[in-house]
This record gives sequence, C-alpha cells and structure tokens, in this order.
Amino acid sequence: MICERKKARLAAREREILLWLAKGKSAPETGIILNISVCTVRVHIQNIKRKLDASNIPHAIAKAYDEGILETSQSGDKVAPSTIFVPADEVKKCAFN
Repeated sequence: MICERKKARLAAREREILLWLAKGKSAPETGIILNISVCTVRVHIQNIKRKLDASNIPHAIAKAYDEGILETSQSGDKVAPSTIFVPADEVKKCAFN
C-alpha cells in the first residue's frame, strides 16, 4: 500500500515570508520588505516550521522545495541576497528570541 504524505498548506503570507528567507533575508529584513514588524515575521516563521514539521529555517526551506511549495527558477539560478541595512532600533525584541 502506498502512503501519500499530506502536503503542507501554507497561507499566502507564510509562503511570501518563506520565499524571502530562501533568498537569504533575515527576519528583520523581511519585516522591512513586507512592512510588518519583526515579531509578526517571527510568528509566521514559527507557524511555517510547525506546518512543515521543520526544526529550523533551512530545514523548512528544504522541505518547501521538496514539497513544491517553493520552486527554483527555470534557469535553476538562485537569487543572490542583496544587503539591506537594518537600523538597530528597528530590531525589536520578541517572545521568540
């Protein structure tokens, strides 16, 4: 008997955050890009890891590629992360540190 694994269902915002993380952005950088607080990004990251049964962000990214949630570009190129300056006062403490 073949056992089919249930595909994780991520919300659109969770997929968007996961994509930025896969491009090398940090939680504070992702918050700036999406105009949301770093605490909100971290809550989404916790939800992503739970839904994908992943122990950390790289594990979640790998599982997302394996499950087809994230896809590589047609050329197979990986997007090089750009540098975003994050002022220290923008990085606020959250419960998920």
